[in-house]
Amino acid sequence: MTSDPTLKLADFVLGLELAILPRECREAAKRCFVDYFAVTLAGSQEPVARALRSYFGEETGSSTVVGNFSKTSLEKAAFANGTLGHALDYDDVKSNIGHASVVIAPALLALGEKRASTGIEILICFVAGFEMSCRIANSVESRHSQQGWHTTSTCGVFGAAAACGKLLALDNDALAGAFGMAASFSSGLRRNMGTQAKPIHAGQAAQSGLKAALLASRGIYGDRKIFSDKQSFGDVFSSPHNQDALVSDLAKSYEILTNGFKLYPCCASAHAAIDAVLQLRKEHRLDPQKVEAVRVGTVPLGLDNLAYSHPKDTTECRFSMPFCVALALIDGRVTVENFAADRLADERIKSLMQKVTMYRDRDMAPLGYRGTGNAKVTLTTEDGKIYKRRVDAARGRASNPVSDEELWAKFRDCAGPTLSEEKLEKLLSLLVSFEDLPNVREPLALASGPHLF
Repeated sequence: MTSDPTLKLADFVLGLELAILPRECREAAKRCFVDYFAVTLAGSQEPVARALRSYFGEETGSSTVVGNFSKTSLEKAAFANGTLGHALDYDDVKSNIGHASVVIAPALLALGEKRASTGIEILICFVAGFEMSCRIANSVESRHSQQGWHTTSTCGVFGAAAACGKLLALDNDALAGAFGMAASFSSGLRRNMGTQAKPIHAGQAAQSGLKAALLASRGIYGDRKIFSDKQSFGDVFSSPHNQDALVSDLAKSYEILTNGFKLYPCCASAHAAIDAVLQLRKEHRLDPQKVEAVRVGTVPLGLDNLAYSHPKDTTECRFSMPFCVALALIDGRVTVENFAADRLADERIKSLMQKVTMYRDRDMAPLGYRGTGNAKVTLTTEDGKIYKRRVDAARGRASNPVSDEELWAKFRDCAGPTLSEEKLEKLLSLLVSFEDLPNVREPLALASGPHLF
């Protein structure tokens, strides 16, 4: 047995089989695919979808893009589906890695469609890729994010390479070489949060991870020990880093079991505050027009992520605590439907946003840079009453999970504007029983093509 972490990770990925994969991991993976198709269908109606159709032009191929797209090339399908899935910042989320599914799923589905892979093959490869992404992220966080890197793409690319490499049946040496190549493709700056570049991070990582695996299958490798020794991935992207996190308890615990699912289409750093505001609004029947001030205490990551106090468009609104709090207070909900561009012109929203302030909460200092997306809301009304609520785990986090019924409702909400009720329910049924699919082409066909509109 090798002691090198790169080769150990390759051993794990290639050795993961149905017989040893816990059933709860397969169930968790199916939930990831339900969520992925939901948010990608919703993203297919965003402006970025029109831009991608123009960008692709007349180029054709045999790979499916979710939404109203013609078929395109294998790598472009991975790129487009990753981008669309991250367009609303509504995709599943996990501490350290950020968004793993939206990088791994599009790469794996594109390759699986080409190879006519079964659902169970895809699920096993997906779990392997998810574990890979998270372990790379765990080894470099939180210093990696503090230096400005976006883990979804910088670490997600390894998950896509792992999942696709496994589906291609690469040997250990080739898969390790694919990881080395993926390291050179790793990119994505957190400075671009709140811009149209952020969803591109997911698409680019999906495409690059797929590319690394395809190149390795043709004998083109990167360094096969990219996670060890001088100038390793960790050395370059996060100093210091925790190399032990790469392989500690490998195959004994699975990262996918602590994945979370968003219930609001915005940055996860705002979710705990939204929960707190919605709870206070309901419990005390608060009148938004009589709110005098809202103070939100949070961890350092929240302050870094939610950088837009005065957002200029919907993309920036998803990374604006004042907007998210104002929307929750005024509407009593935060959904795809009411998270619209015209809300910035709403005088009630504009007025309430000016009353929202964020600060670094000293009581949360022991939680470190990331914490668990914590928020402490202090709301003051015009009559001098003060209402407080602290939330340490927003709805949807692993420690405060959504039910299947809530996730299926999210799917219907996201897919409803795009699919007929009959197609929607058929697609959901296929995704819920993903391991029984004889061919992954079937759900992709239901979720794409000009028949949708």
